[in-house]
Amino acid sequence: MNAPASLRPESAPASEGARLSRAFVHAGIAEFARLSVGAPSAVFEALAASQGGEDLATLLGTPPQDWRAACIALAQAAPELHGPLGRLLADLKLQLHEWFAMALCGENESSYLLNLALAELQSPGALRPGLHLLSAASAALFGAPLAPLALPNHRLVRAGVLEIVGEGPMPTRSLAVAPELWALLCGDPTAWRDTAPLADGDTMLPRGFREQIPTLATMLRSGATRHVMFRGARAAGLAAAARLAAAAGRP
Repeated sequence: MNAPASLRPESAPASEGARLSRAFVHAGIAEFARLSVGAPSAVFEALAASQGGEDLATLLGTPPQDWRAACIALAQAAPELHGPLGRLLADLKLQLHEWFAMALCGENESSYLLNLALAELQSPGALRPGLHLLSAASAALFGAPLAPLALPNHRLVRAGVLEIVGEGPMPTRSLAVAPELWALLCGDPTAWRDTAPLADGDTMLPRGFREQIPTLATMLRSGATRHVMFRGARAAGLAAAARLAAAAGRP
């Protein structure tokens, strides 16, 4: 992220990423509304009230309505997040503005109040975040560029996490995430429609590789080697790397 590491005060469970993402989006949209429209409507008050004790400042232990302090704390907390969301942030090396864009798309699929808030911030009242809105919010909240023309080649889009929706000029198009994917990233392991979960185990890896794991793990632990290169499909490589890391005591 844009800084070091540690969520309040112990390591975060998998559900912490979902709670933080939700609070991050709510606080960010409220801050952007304050900066862009001056006096936000009752929709934004209702959005803030809907969080109860799960607002960003409470979760992070930062002063209320101190956006800069919250961003610093979020950057420190991100490397400690566990579960699918934490792994995605680490794997894609996402920065705060990219996490915010992804989380905004995801939370927009579950919050009607957020739908209404986005409709007030965009013309002509679009319910999904437009590329122009994401660009403006990224600049205002994080001082980071997220230009509409750069998004088709962004790693979140290339990886299939986010999808650009629409046919008009790029700024008028929207960014979206599949609700099932966002639910999975937030820790819901429910199988998607027409799918079934795969059993986790060494049986999915080639026998030849499974037989080499103890030797490779010993070499890594002893320092005889520091690097192992995997060739083949990315998903298979990640599974093999995870299995080897666990055997070497480096999960």
